[in-house]
Amino acid sequence: MVLAYAHNFRDDDEDYFTQPGDLFRIIKADGKEMMLFNNTGAQMGGAEKFIQIRHIRNCYKADTAYGKGVAKALGLTMDEVNSFDMTPYDRWTPRPTNG
Repeated sequence: MVLAYAHNFRDDDEDYFTQPGDLFRIIKADGKEMMLFNNTGAQMGGAEKFIQIRHIRNCYKADTAYGKGVAKALGLTMDEVNSFDMTPYDRWTPRPTNG
């Protein structure tokens, strides 16, 4: 018998982008604009710019249209996103794994 707490969720850490990209691609075009981009813009509009940029870059890795749509909803161009220096904000280090 396998217990749920024994699962190491880090075992599949290689790919965070395929599943959200697949989901994005099955949403109808009008739903992307209204439900996804506008909601994201409304909810993230007050976040610090580096958080917005990080989210846009992650969306872009899932699907380029996803990243571009979120950038537009947040009032940013992809040139701004790509040229933003994340160096001061990339100080996170992963927790050590048990094993």
